[in-house]
Amino acid sequence: MAKTKENIEYYLDPKNDKDYLQDLLLNIKEAQATSKQLNFKILESKNKGFVVKIGGLFAYVSYYHMPWRYNAIDYWKAISGSLVNKVFKAKVYRFQEDPISIRLDAKSHTFKEIELKELNTYRGIILSKKKSGFLVDMGSHFNWKYGSFMGHIHKASIGEPAKYEHARVGNAIETRFWGYTKEGRLILGDDRDHTQWLTPELQDLVGTIQQVKVIKRADAPLTYFVSNKGQNYKAHLPITKLYYPNTKTSVKKIVEQFKDGQSISCLVVKIQRRAKNYFVLKLVVD
Repeated sequence: MAKTKENIEYYLDPKNDKDYLQDLLLNIKEAQATSKQLNFKILESKNKGFVVKIGGLFAYVSYYHMPWRYNAIDYWKAISGSLVNKVFKAKVYRFQEDPISIRLDAKSHTFKEIELKELNTYRGIILSKKKSGFLVDMGSHFNWKYGSFMGHIHKASIGEPAKYEHARVGNAIETRFWGYTKEGRLILGDDRDHTQWLTPELQDLVGTIQQVKVIKRADAPLTYFVSNKGQNYKAHLPITKLYYPNTKTSVKKIVEQFKDGQSISCLVVKIQRRAKNYFVLKLVVD
């Protein structure tokens, strides 16, 4: 017998609490038998999962059975506070009446797709902090309505040094979205000069022959710039046996004869990603 406004007085009698409990258990049993999805609310985090409420009863969902996966349990611990009171859908995969034990599988929960807007600022939660920067999950910005969106914020792209030093795992952090890498990863950071090196536009130059401008002045080191759509990007032309196993000496002589403003043809070997990014070049010799 379901609990309704009409029979509420029956259930207010302590003698009949067992009937109400049996109704709740019956609903869970039927949901398991029919593979029906039910809403559950997260109450608190445990070592390997969450205590939740489903159909008026307490249940448990492990991190493994949540709607998205992380490579480390610590990542779940970092976001656990932001998941309290959030509602997802799950199926009952294990049910026991005596004692009552309900295990849920929320991997069948589906999310709507979302398009992040370039140059917009979003809030994320720091999953890990390393010397290179932060791994963050931006799903918290939308209260996990669209699931998990992970990205890396490189230390060099964080505008203020104090922002990196004071941040801790589990803290919320605001950052700007610049687009996606060729592999589909989020490009995040505060500094465009750094994040642009992750964009497909610049990554696509790797492996191509480009015209490179030489800057040669008496009061400064020899420098090189690759031009792309009106923008100049710093480059480096190493003269080593790695790139010129049999022609290092002759290439060195060619470089010594470069003139200021000269245009040379070079193969873009790679992007060197450090505090200051640049293209690594190999001179195309006729």
